[in-house]
Amino acid sequence: MKKIFYIILILCYFMFISYGHAATPFFEVAKTFYQKAQYIDAIHIIEQERDKDNIFPNFLLAWIYSTCPDNNVRNSHKALEYAVDLHSQTLVCTIMYFYLDDPLWRQLLWMPWCVSASAYAEQGDFSKAILAQKIAILFSYLLPPNLAKHKESLQSRLNVILKLYENKIPLRSEAIVISIINEQWVKSINLAKTPEELQKVAY
Repeated sequence: MKKIFYIILILCYFMFISYGHAATPFFEVAKTFYQKAQYIDAIHIIEQERDKDNIFPNFLLAWIYSTCPDNNVRNSHKALEYAVDLHSQTLVCTIMYFYLDDPLWRQLLWMPWCVSASAYAEQGDFSKAILAQKIAILFSYLLPPNLAKHKESLQSRLNVILKLYENKIPLRSEAIVISIINEQWVKSINLAKTPEELQKVAY
């Protein structure tokens, strides 16, 4: 048992190193491709990072496959596959960081639920999407005090996305990750009063 424990500990250490450098060169390259609507190139760059004990690639891939503006790129089944992998990675990391009294575990829990929700919405299963998104919002409250500004921004985005799902509208985003979703878009969703208005500003 001790050997298994230490193996898991070592794996989580490397996941920690990778997560701590999420904005690594691979992400910047992928983001550049994504901003140019070269979605397949972005996916290829991210997929090359999946074997490096980093939870971030699975998060990005699940997000892209469920929210990409290009109909030919979106694939809800692939999105759910990556989301499931992310759930497993996050669980292991959370247990270990909690055991090590490392506050990083508070930053991870919302991530798999957010992309699970977007994948369910892409499949048209809005009841599951709403539930998963509400869980993501709940876990976002665990973000530590030193990330108060990030927490507020994240929750704002999570809540407007929930508003879409509650109106049976899947998310389509030109942002490669939730944290860089356009602030003006967020405000427009918040200001929409009817499903018709929401539909107009959502895309």
